[in-house]
Amino acid sequence: MIVATLLGVWLLLRAPSALAHDAQETQVGRLLRFPDIHGDTVVFVYGGDLWLASATGGTARRLTAHPGLELFPKFSPDVLSDRDFNAAVDVHDFEFANVKTTRVHGVTLRADALSPLAPGHSASAAKSFRIDLDGIGRRLFALPMAPAHVTALTASKGGRIYYSTAPISTLAGPLPGESSALHVFDWTSQKDTVVSNDVEQWTLSHDGTTLLGPQVDLTRVHLAWSPLAEWQQIFDEVWRRERDYFFDPAMDGVDWQAMRAKYAPLVPYVAHRYDLGYVLQEMIGELSNSHNYVGGDEQPDLHPANVGLLGVDFELDAARGLYRFKKIYPGDNGSARERSPLTEPGIDGKEGDYLLAIDGRPLRAPQSPYASLVGTANVPTSITVNARPTTAGARTLRIVPIADEFEVRQLDMIATNRRKTDIASGGRIGYVYIPDMEARGLEAFAKQFYPQIRKQGIILDVRYNPGGDIDQLLFERLRRVLVGMKAARYSDPITAPAIVFHGYLAAISNGYTASNGDTFSHFFKVYGLGPLIGARTWGGVRGPHDAFSLIDGGYLTCSERARYDLQRRWLIENRGVSPDIEVDNRPDDVQKGKDAQLERAIQELLKKIEARPPTFPSPPGVD
Repeated sequence: MIVATLLGVWLLLRAPSALAHDAQETQVGRLLRFPDIHGDTVVFVYGGDLWLASATGGTARRLTAHPGLELFPKFSPDVLSDRDFNAAVDVHDFEFANVKTTRVHGVTLRADALSPLAPGHSASAAKSFRIDLDGIGRRLFALPMAPAHVTALTASKGGRIYYSTAPISTLAGPLPGESSALHVFDWTSQKDTVVSNDVEQWTLSHDGTTLLGPQVDLTRVHLAWSPLAEWQQIFDEVWRRERDYFFDPAMDGVDWQAMRAKYAPLVPYVAHRYDLGYVLQEMIGELSNSHNYVGGDEQPDLHPANVGLLGVDFELDAARGLYRFKKIYPGDNGSARERSPLTEPGIDGKEGDYLLAIDGRPLRAPQSPYASLVGTANVPTSITVNARPTTAGARTLRIVPIADEFEVRQLDMIATNRRKTDIASGGRIGYVYIPDMEARGLEAFAKQFYPQIRKQGIILDVRYNPGGDIDQLLFERLRRVLVGMKAARYSDPITAPAIVFHGYLAAISNGYTASNGDTFSHFFKVYGLGPLIGARTWGGVRGPHDAFSLIDGGYLTCSERARYDLQRRWLIENRGVSPDIEVDNRPDDVQKGKDAQLERAIQELLKKIEARPPTFPSPPGVD
């Protein structure tokens, strides 16, 4: 018996524009990525469903009707699908996520074939290959194994299925306490067994008798390498990938054949992988679209110095040739990423203190304090400080300098802007800074938004936000509407939804608001959540589906996806998002601590609050 194996979503059709979820058939366009072929038959996933077609083209037939759930199809003696729903509820918000949803499933291709799991089933293979399409979607079955986050799947002769699982992963990385694992499922015993833990990469030999993992000793492997031949192959592949995957078959009006003719003559003169990277960047730059990148260039080793940082601004007492702490940034010592060395428990560093010595070596100008901190990042270090410019009465502090001050300085900026907003609005308006549209941005939103959710107004600051992909996760929270209340005798009334902001919003953007920051700014306006204030955004939203690996370990990204609106107009790219209220932050004002964009956002929200203060209705019969 032959079964189809399903695991991992891949877009496989170039132009199946007529494909709809309720359609049973469609014309097959050019296949792009990893279908599985048996003879003249191809199985693939499109739109989350499993489809079957002739390998020579023509009409495809949909086999399943569970949009968004089917994965990696294969012809083999084995099977898989995302049909388990293990909903986990967020502790901060009444929200859920489905985790460990994937399990191996199979589809019997012949109508007269029993499920391999059925009592009395014979393990002998069918003598002829035949597919009975009628009712095939109903012949799905699941293997007796726990649902998991499955990352790879293959089968061997002898009735064994090998698959790997990975830990539940957050935007910031895997959850602690879990590990990856390699499993084997045996058809005969119908048992699932862990072969090895902490295995992330593996492959099965063609004859199904040998598993190969990353622990193989490759020191005796020798490879004849021709740099010029490899670089020519990389050039050709980058050009072809852009031709085949760029979102616009017309290449945005660029003559792509002419670009090959223009840049190919440079390849024979390339003397270093870095030079090739430059040629490739120039070629794909002709498309003038964002998120078209090449990387993996062989960079020179500059041996960067490990410089410890104290989370401070220094000032020089020129008369004495000594440095002192002008400002100590408090950071957040509950977070390893945001800790500030001089504010950690038991460390009594004070603003105004002189830094007299580091690890017993005196520090005096013109010697830089940073030169004296070389080699101390994340290393226990002793510093000598004193409120007076003398060693008499000095204190020795045992600290661990940090390698990067960006986080502690950004926290100070957020605290400063929140304090300005609080003072100017009399406590009525909150301030939320979203540093990016990835894990840090989602974490920052949660830490700042929920504690201020009962303010009458909130300013969302996406200036200098480089992007990511979480904008719609934020909008799901921001677009919630108060629809009712719940009364309790001994507590304040509760809103419905329980976590909802019932007030006025404004957003601030600037020219460094980029990518998904662009997108957030655009949809903030489209959803009508409030005014967008500041300066026009960067203007780059055409992005890749994934990075392509090159033969030497480098990579290419391609603008495979482009945004357009409901009126079929291209959005944002090379234009940016213009604010509703344009306000410039002049550099001289910024140097003085003035933030005209933030001030205007406060003014706009105060106007709305004073004209119509947002309030929660009290329970019936309560004045």
